[in-house]
Parts: sequence; structure tokens; C-alpha cells
Amino acid sequence: MSNLMTDTASYRVLESQYGNFVIPALKLKVNGADVVKSMSLTISEIQVTLSLKLAGMAVFKIAGVYEEENHSFRSDVKSKFKLGTIVEVELGYLSTTRKVFKGYVAMLGVEFDQLPVLTVTLMDARRLMMTSGRKYLLHNVKNYSDAVKQVLGDYSKLCRPVVDATSDGLEKPVSQTTNDFDFITKELIGPAGRTGSFYCGGSGVFPQAPFRQGPFDGCALWT
Repeated sequence: MSNLMTDTASYRVLESQYGNFVIPALKLKVNGADVVKSMSLTISEIQVTLSLKLAGMAVFKIAGVYEEENHSFRSDVKSKFKLGTIVEVELGYLSTTRKVFKGYVAMLGVEFDQLPVLTVTLMDARRLMMTSGRKYLLHNVKNYSDAVKQVLGDYSKLCRPVVDATSDGLEKPVSQTTNDFDFITKELIGPAGRTGSFYCGGSGVFPQAPFRQGPFDGCALWT
């Protein structure tokens, strides 16, 4: 499905493709490999949150990795999901899955309720941009869109930027005094009559930029 805003799909085709939506399937990929399969992990719960305005996140719980004799969780699992690790989430049914999220491990916690579980929280590139800290930089570019590309280049491991090109002919460097997210959304997209949005989504969720109207319609991050 190339564009969720305009495309249509047959329910019968989807029902056949996903096995009547009976048996859920998921993959958690680290460096391209599905660790659920390779490490025989049991994912007791998973929740993926996507938003057009807020940072996206995914939270999943891993059961069956607590070692009673050591009174600790499996070290290989904790090491696999150490802070900063990039993880891709694929969801679907039977053997058909689709990537819906890509993010970094922002938190690794434990829960001792009915069963001990490891809880992994993933955040997307937009969250990383929000927490990048205040920066004081001069971007020597000719166009605002070039400044956007320059900023997003730091997040290439998490996402693939899609930026509407502009022809501004700037004569002075563009000054940045905020974090990367505010710089793009408040200083590059919003001012001077430019209208648009800033999106971040997994492939298949927002696969095409839904903005093509203003002189600078915005930018997108596709994972």
C-alpha cells in the first residue's frame, strides 16, 4: 500500500494474505536479524504508538527470561536490548509481517507481577531530536530545505529523510539556537509563510509525504 491517505484495499485480499487475522505474528529485528526467533523469546505484550504530532514509541514485555537460580534476567537478553540499540518492529499475522516502527532502546526495566518480565521501551527519531539539547550552530546553506537535510543527517541510522526542496537563495547562514526538533518545526517550517508538517513513521504507515501545497511543505522521516 503506497499511500494510506488515498489508496484502497480489498478486505478479502487482506483476509487471505493475513490468514483471516487469527494468529498474530511479530518480529523484533536487531541488525536485520529477528531476535524473537534466534533467541527463542516470548513476547507477552507489545504496544506500538504512532502519532502525527507526538513522538512515537513501542513497548514490549519479554517473559520467560528470569533465571531463578541466579535471581536475575538472562544477561544475553539484557545485552541485546541495551540502551541505544536500534530495533525494528514488524507486526502481522501468520508468516506475513510489515515494519511499523523503528526506534532506539530508551529504557530497559523489570516488572514482578504475576511473572517476572523485562520491559523494553523504544522511542523514535523524533524523540531523539527533542532531547538533543539546545544547540548553537550556523548552517551555511542556500535553502531552508538544505538546513533540514543537514540536521536530519545526524539521525540516518534511525530514519530516511524525505524533504521538499526549496529555492530560497539565502545570503546569510541560518542560525540554530534550539534543539533539532524545535529548529525544524518552529524555525524552518513555520515562519515566513511556509506551511507544512513533520512526520515520522515506519514504512507502510506513512510511506509518502502527505504534503505538496506550499513553497516549503515540510519534511518526513521514513524508517
